[in-house]
Amino acid sequence: MRKNNRKRNFSPKREKEISGCLEVKLDKSGKMSSELLVKKFIKKAKKEGIVEEYRARRYFKSPSEFKREKKRQTERLLEKVKQKEKELFNFADKGRKIPNRKKKRKTER
Repeated sequence: MRKNNRKRNFSPKREKEISGCLEVKLDKSGKMSSELLVKKFIKKAKKEGIVEEYRARRYFKSPSEFKREKKRQTERLLEKVKQKEKELFNFADKGRKIPNRKKKRKTER
C-alpha cells in the first residue's frame, strides 16, 4: 500500500512580506514640520505601490481572476492608445471629411 504523502508535503502558510524600504529625511536645517514629513511618506508609498499591493493581498484571488484582471488592464490600455491616436489623426484631418469606405451593395433579384 502507498503511504499518504500529504503530511510530508505540508508547509505552514506564511504571510507574504511586502518588499521595499521607504525613507523620509529631514532637510539640512531640520525645520521641516511633521505634517510635511507625513505627506512625503504618503507620496512615496503611493509611488511605490505599497497601498495597492496591500489591498490586493488582503483577500484571496484565484489565478483565473488575476488573468481576467490583467486582460482587462491591457484592453483598457489599448483602448486608451487607440483613442489618443484617433484624436491626433482627427486633429490633422479636421478641415476635410473622411470618406466612408463601406459601400452599400445593391441586391438584384
